[in-house]
Amino acid sequence: MSNPAEIPAVALDRILTARTLALRIALGGLVGSLVIAGLFEGTGQFLRSYLASFVWVFAFGLGSLVLLMIQNISGGVWGYATRRLLEAAAWTLPALFVLFLPVLLGFTGAYDLVKEKHLISKPHYEEEHTFESPRLYEWAVPDAKVQNDKIIKAKSGYLNIPFWLIRSAIAFALWIGMAFLLVSLSDKQDRESDPAKRLLIKKRMKAISAPGILVFALTILFISTDWVMSLEPHWYSTMYPVIFGFSMLLSSLALAIIAQVKIYDVKPFDKAMTRNHLRDLGSFMLGFVVFWTYISFSQFLLMWSANLKEEVPYYIARTTGGWEIITLLLALGHFFIPFLLLLFRETKRRKEIIWKIAAFILFMRFIDIFWQVGGAFHHGHLSIHLLDFSTLALLGGAWAWVYLGNISKRPLLPLHDEREDKLPIYGV
Repeated sequence: MSNPAEIPAVALDRILTARTLALRIALGGLVGSLVIAGLFEGTGQFLRSYLASFVWVFAFGLGSLVLLMIQNISGGVWGYATRRLLEAAAWTLPALFVLFLPVLLGFTGAYDLVKEKHLISKPHYEEEHTFESPRLYEWAVPDAKVQNDKIIKAKSGYLNIPFWLIRSAIAFALWIGMAFLLVSLSDKQDRESDPAKRLLIKKRMKAISAPGILVFALTILFISTDWVMSLEPHWYSTMYPVIFGFSMLLSSLALAIIAQVKIYDVKPFDKAMTRNHLRDLGSFMLGFVVFWTYISFSQFLLMWSANLKEEVPYYIARTTGGWEIITLLLALGHFFIPFLLLLFRETKRRKEIIWKIAAFILFMRFIDIFWQVGGAFHHGHLSIHLLDFSTLALLGGAWAWVYLGNISKRPLLPLHDEREDKLPIYGV
């Protein structure tokens, strides 16, 4: 294969064109969000929509970091062409930290642009309870009725603003630190000409990746609880962190497939994207879809069988008042449709098909996050807002702009990688 350090003009043009489009979408989303929030829907709805959109794009960064660590340990040929894309996505974590900061406004009511009150009806209250709409988290509302609620009071040692901020800060520091080390070592491996030193660098990447996966498992345990589960402080699920974390792997894998088909479809890089390579990635995606279905249904089954008053309202709120349409859509679009399509071997081997399946899965991933976050604020009545779309454009465009910039600055394929020699054996 010719010099992989040089990005072909065709590929670079695609990247820069897409990056310009992403920036325009982000700016349009920013202007639209400010106008809609300021004139119509308020800061409270902006923050609720922003949180859902942030969780969607956040999955690309953290999920890619975990997939990168998995391929560092496994060393499979499937990771050869995918590695640069995963590194580029993982190194968006510093930008994601910046994009995360507006979520902190959800702890205060001082930023309500239209000064409205949002009526929240929670099944554990005897009567309707109101609080200032910019507050995302009910447990953080400085209201006597909320703070004296026995369950919220019992969880106050964990669910308090200072501890919440400390946990998020520690998690981001660990994720960014691991991403920095792995990307830096990868760049160092590219520059190193001594095979013995390259082998040593490879071992160091493995040494970081193995405990890094454990760090991911531990941090996602409390981050999923803090960012999403605590939106409904009376509800809890030991299965939810697994669903939250594993969904990130599915999102990042789907994104990697799309990016690889769209960017690597030029000579000589198309040699690294063999039909067997796409088949393996498609098989991974099929497995992730099946496992997401398994753990999601397991959570539902456990709550249905236990029939506890703290757990059941979660599903009642998401299967009534129009939410049942979203639930049915998830069953069909997040499982049955991709499952049936990815069962066929030839479907996974054809690049013109597999990227469309991956794009559809990414769309369903946002629907799933909207179902989780939106259902926490609109119990028993489906509510869709313009800010749901404008914040998605804002965050999706901003993240894509950073991601594509990372891709354009480095070789599309890792240099001095022994897996390049295995490509002919891997097959076309």
